Amino acid sequence: DGIRDKLVTGVQTCALPILPYYGFFCKSDFDEYGRWKYDNQINSSGPYRLISFNKERNTISLEQRKDWPISENTNAPKLIHIRVDQQDSTLLKNHNPYTMVNGTFDEQTPLDPKWKLLKGAKIISWNVILNPSRGVFKHVKNRKIVAAQMKEAMGRIDKNFEWFAVSPRFYPFSAIINLASKNKTTGSKIFAEPLATKNPIKIIDIPRSNQRVKLVYSVLEQVFREQKIPFEYVSIDHKNKTDRQAKQASQDELDIYTIGVDKGGAAVTSVVHMMFCSKLGANFPDPSGRICKLVEEYQGRDLSPEETQKFGERFEEIVDDDACVIPFIHRGQNWLYSDDLDLSLISPNMSFPDLQLIKIK
Repeated sequence: DGIRDKLVTGVQTCALPILPYYGFFCKSDFDEYGRWKYDNQINSSGPYRLISFNKERNTISLEQRKDWPISENTNAPKLIHIRVDQQDSTLLKNHNPYTMVNGTFDEQTPLDPKWKLLKGAKIISWNVILNPSRGVFKHVKNRKIVAAQMKEAMGRIDKNFEWFAVSPRFYPFSAIINLASKNKTTGSKIFAEPLATKNPIKIIDIPRSNQRVKLVYSVLEQVFREQKIPFEYVSIDHKNKTDRQAKQASQDELDIYTIGVDKGGAAVTSVVHMMFCSKLGANFPDPSGRICKLVEEYQGRDLSPEETQKFGERFEEIVDDDACVIPFIHRGQNWLYSDDLDLSLISPNMSFPDLQLIKIK
């Protein structure tokens, strides 16, 4: 039960998927290429310890630590099995005891009515990136033309979606920030001119597997076809690539790609640093360098409500003005759970539940 746990298989195989539930990692755990340094160890801390990993069944088992103060929840589970796998429609159709299922559900998902639903706050965003490091989008003017046209097309979406929301702002649900009157790049009247390019815009090609993906691609296609801008879809082979290597391939080969990130409910310096200024984070581009300079200006101290609001406003303004990161889809982590579990202690703002707060009835 020391600082590090031994694993019977390589960390690359099983450790990273369970980190949200179990352990912690930091910059020193990775080498210069973004690969995990240790063959059979993972940083360990918290109320549960890893006891087994079944590679064939892709199942991880955690056991409650006997020497850990498990808060006041005496009904916390003693043993937890986590399976990292593709969403199983059979599992969703059949209610199972003592079970939680994390997934991307929508109106078309067939669910057993016995399942209960914990619907998370919309703190995860899926963002379209106009790549500022290559091609036509090296020039901010070109990015602003396409960004303005995309935002106008997004504004014409008049449907309210139950499982997600559409907004070109990073934090559309923040109570203290309102930039509706300050959005200076939206609208085709500002950038009525077409994007001048003879070469096709290279867009990342991903499966149109759900309503959210279809919506994003329909807007991209609508903008480019209306403006008679040539485009083509390009697939990136992720096989034998780390996440960092796949991101680098997108930056090297594509004009438009996407990044998803858990961004929280409002702009705070640590999260913005993770998204834009850290190699371990989402790796959003900061072509002007202004976002990381903003973080440096505000980080390392407690901010007053007024300073927090000012930071959030300036962050949104820079993102809007740089016009290379276009927030699009906002959703939450949704959990189905069986009726023999009590999740009353779990906040909907948690992306992953704190295991010691789960109660067994």
